[in-house]
Amino acid sequence: RSSDLGKYPEYVKRNFRVKALGLAAMQLLTVLCIMALVTSLGLERTWDTFAALLVMIMALVLAMTLLAMFKVDYPKNYILLLFVTVLAGLVWGTGGAMLPERMHFQIVGSMFVTMAFSCVFVQALAEAFKHRPRELVVASLFGAWAVSVVAIVATTGLLGVHVVHMMCSIAISFGLMVLFMLQGGYLLIECDPDTFMAFVVAMDSTLLAIVALPVLWACGLTLCVFCFLGETTEVEEEAAAAEDAPADDPAFYHPDLHVV
Repeated sequence: RSSDLGKYPEYVKRNFRVKALGLAAMQLLTVLCIMALVTSLGLERTWDTFAALLVMIMALVLAMTLLAMFKVDYPKNYILLLFVTVLAGLVWGTGGAMLPERMHFQIVGSMFVTMAFSCVFVQALAEAFKHRPRELVVASLFGAWAVSVVAIVATTGLLGVHVVHMMCSIAISFGLMVLFMLQGGYLLIECDPDTFMAFVVAMDSTLLAIVALPVLWACGLTLCVFCFLGETTEVEEEAAAAEDAPADDPAFYHPDLHVV
């Protein structure tokens, strides 16, 4: 892809980066507001909440898939983006309640600060990294992430987050940045106008991974536990039936209880 780096003029690339990062920041700010509304409902960790979260995750995956399919089809792409934003806020607001001490606000807030300050950094560092788009994108994103770390530390006391959970939030936000760079970093390098919505989808899929993976793990673990309990109950019933049966009755012969 290195042969395509000079495909578009510098001002087109600059406008693309600012527009993409700015839209991502606005979306994350909206997600934070929806999360706050959902959190104010005081949802409890029940099976009904867990089932609703699973349904919303599947709906969000479907909406993101449709957005990726219609990414250049205006106005369908912006309508789908609205659905994705609302669903992302509902998913993070509901699933984040399962995280300790409102860590979800620090994680999503960290991504918001990163996207917002990346808009500033790609402009401020444009001359320093002229004709070096890879270095510009990496320096802007991780420089903005460093600012988000300062924001996480500053809001720790405000949100009442324990230091250990604060460190977990920082580690998760770093993992999100690395994952985001792998998924959508090249889009900021190439700056193809047709991949504008693909950049937003890459960011949303990165955020979805943090909520969806624990839910899927929980579903798998729950299934394994129920299977194990079912097998254990069956074995216990067989053992109890063998103990109650007459020793000379061949119909109730059990090899472990048979005495020669």
